[in-house]
Formats: sequence, C-alpha cells, structure tokens
Amino acid sequence: QHGSRTKQLILQGGPLRLDDLPRMPRELLHESDTRTFSVFKRGGWNVKTAQIMTHRGCYWRCNFCSESGSLTVRSVDSVVAEIEEVRHFRSLHPRLDRQNYEAVFFDDSTFTNNSPRRKRYLEDLFRELRRIGIEWGCQTRLDQLDFDTLTAMKAAGCSYVYTGLESANNELLRAMVKDEDRPKIDRV
Repeated sequence: QHGSRTKQLILQGGPLRLDDLPRMPRELLHESDTRTFSVFKRGGWNVKTAQIMTHRGCYWRCNFCSESGSLTVRSVDSVVAEIEEVRHFRSLHPRLDRQNYEAVFFDDSTFTNNSPRRKRYLEDLFRELRRIGIEWGCQTRLDQLDFDTLTAMKAAGCSYVYTGLESANNELLRAMVKDEDRPKIDRV
C-alpha cells in the first residue's frame, strides 16, 4: 500500500511478471540518494540520476555471483514509462528535491547481451531513448559488447558503460565459470 492506493499481486498460477510489480515510489528517496551517483555531471556537479532495471537475473552462472541463471525481463513500454515518469517527476514533499531526473543508469548486471532477442529489445529501447533524449549509462559484461552495439548505445545517449574484469588469466576465468577468455577480453 502506498498512500491511498493499494495494488494486489496474485502469486500463484504462473511466474511473476516484472511489468506487474509496482515501481519504487520516488517520493521516498531523499535528494542526497539521487545525487550520490557521480557518473553524470553538469557544471562539475552530480546530476539527479534514476537507477532503473530492465530485467532481473543473469544468463551466466559465474561461481562468485548470487544472481540466478534465469532472466525475467520487463517490457520496453514499462521501462520507457518509468523513464518518462522520472523525467517529469515533481516531489510534493517540502524536504525533497523538486527537480526532474536528468540521467538514467540501467542497473542490470548485464544490460547488453549478444542474443538475437536481447538485441531486438535493445534496438527498441534505444529508439525510445533517442526520442526521449536523456543521458544514460549501464553496466554489462565485457564480452557482450561489440562495435555495433557501442555505436548504437552512443547514438541513443549512452555516455557511460561499467564493466567488470575479474581476471585476464584464462585459468582463473575457467575456475570462475565466467564463460569468457583472454581473446574475447582483448577484442573488446
């Protein structure tokens, strides 16, 4: 329950759809919570950044990670609706920052993916991000980036990509079950 609105989710009879989950009420965030993310700046100051996820889970099963090997994806329409909400967010609470969010960080562990389905999803999302015109960034796996994807991301307003590099040693990568190797890392 949030304010006078209540939403009921039936948790039996099928998998949970991320589009059906309520989004975090932005009114609960304090201004400092939205400005501590220091990737996006204007005039040397951090801009108000919304962290949004397009999916839960991960395709990979790296042995040091707690995310599942399955993926549940939100629709592009749901993600775009949340971006539009944060762009036009106006807090009515007197102690909260009243400015709109100026940037988005996609906090998925692996925002990009070389599967045909994910590439189509990202094409649709990138088209919407170009239309909206908001600066954004993401985190992803190093081996899931290529020149065409990076070019499309930049054209859609991406200015920051965070990747992890646990090791460049093939033996350690195999031991971690990373499903990547030194040649893939070198290529990217």
